[in-house]
Amino acid sequence: MKKIMRFSIPLFAVCLSLLTPLVVMAQDTSSSIRGKIIDSGGGAVANAVVVVEDSRTGVQRQYNTNDAGTFLATNLPVGGPYTVTVNNVKSVLVDYISLGDTYNLTVNMQSESAIEEVIVVGQAAVLVNVAPGPAATFSQYDMETAVSYNRDITDVYGIDPRLNVDNQDDGFALNCGGQHPRFNSITLDGVSYNDRFGLNDNGYSTATGMP
Repeated sequence: MKKIMRFSIPLFAVCLSLLTPLVVMAQDTSSSIRGKIIDSGGGAVANAVVVVEDSRTGVQRQYNTNDAGTFLATNLPVGGPYTVTVNNVKSVLVDYISLGDTYNLTVNMQSESAIEEVIVVGQAAVLVNVAPGPAATFSQYDMETAVSYNRDITDVYGIDPRLNVDNQDDGFALNCGGQHPRFNSITLDGVSYNDRFGLNDNGYSTATGMP
């Protein structure tokens, strides 16, 4: 009896050492894709041919869906991307699968031609300066082609017959329809050029001339 016990312990250690690699190899080192194939009405597509291709290596694996329209692709290398093709008609890209993860995928077999396409066309709004009285808007073309000796913006204002630019003695103040210049609202590229207090002889918002 003592002799049998003496050889049983080493034998158990040897068996344990042989089983250890098997336990290590049993650890999950792959991933899976669980897919469901449906038609345009949401019903399951049974017996569909599903091809899962590893885009990195080009290796393909073929599966068939069951009566519930599902398939399970196991033992897939971690990563991606994977291309899932159903009935050689529709393909879906799976970018990445994590280690030990089961990627859930739903493929709708509705044909692309049956999908309604909606095209939205937008157009930039044309903004026009408005005022509670006579008003005028001058474009970039108007300013570039206006006859001007000193490139002063008042030369452009004078195009509109309702606007009056005083002479040099009066300081080139601008009035609209005979109204005092301080009641004008003048903007250039959205920046105000108004002489709000009527203190400047040049009709601008600054005393030193055109800003």
